[in-house]
Amino acid sequence: MSASAIRLLYCGDVQTGHRALRDAGHEVIVIEPGVSPAELAAVAVQEDVDLVAVADADLGADALAGLDDDVVVFWITSGTGAS
Repeated sequence: MSASAIRLLYCGDVQTGHRALRDAGHEVIVIEPGVSPAELAAVAVQEDVDLVAVADADLGADALAGLDDDVVVFWITSGTGAS
């Protein structure tokens, strides 16, 4: 049994991250950083996404109020934490 494809709204650096998900067969909608929490939530609702990935944790937390309970929001980083 194969896993179902997810619909993901990706708000962050458009040069990273989302490509691996797209290559794995998931539908990824990309918006560039700079949107408000209300705009992020509105796009997520309009696009009927399952997940929202944000590079700004505060943006994601603030957008939660405008989302259904079944939409998962998570914070992404491009850093490895290594020096």
